[in-house]
Amino acid sequence: MRIQRPHPDVMELTPASRKVAALVLAFFAVSEAFWCSIVSFDIVSINLPIPTNEQVNKLIVCLLPIVISVLPMVSLLKHVLTGGETFTLNRESSLIARNGERLAHFSDVDKVQIRTIEDSSYRMSVVLKNGHQIPIVVSADEFQIWLDAEDIAGFIGVKVWHEDGGRGRG
Repeated sequence: MRIQRPHPDVMELTPASRKVAALVLAFFAVSEAFWCSIVSFDIVSINLPIPTNEQVNKLIVCLLPIVISVLPMVSLLKHVLTGGETFTLNRESSLIARNGERLAHFSDVDKVQIRTIEDSSYRMSVVLKNGHQIPIVVSADEFQIWLDAEDIAGFIGVKVWHEDGGRGRG
């Protein structure tokens, strides 16, 4: 997760996974262009209306990786365009927003919680006084998630809490 402070009273949280997905998409695009150039596919050389067998074979070889990778690429594109949520914490208005939509007021926040999930992943959430949780990020880097949680908790003015009941610093 990347934490930015465009203004002293504003904190923006952007998951790094969005950047990784964008890089993977770029890799797909570049590798596909490279693959098609290797098989020397030239769409202009197709004899219409009846292409030769060699031209059909080149077309299949060129388009096969595209067809195979459509589902993962669609999923990644969806993640890049909509899946990467940006959280904004605004000290002036005391509001927490996700992608511009108001989620909670600072006074509604009880704590920032870190919970161990699976074997080696950690989920950080902002927990409201009514028990509702706002999931912020999942990470395998325990040290970094603690640093980020302490930064967020200090900005809001609450404590960091780990699921085992131990309070963190903040």
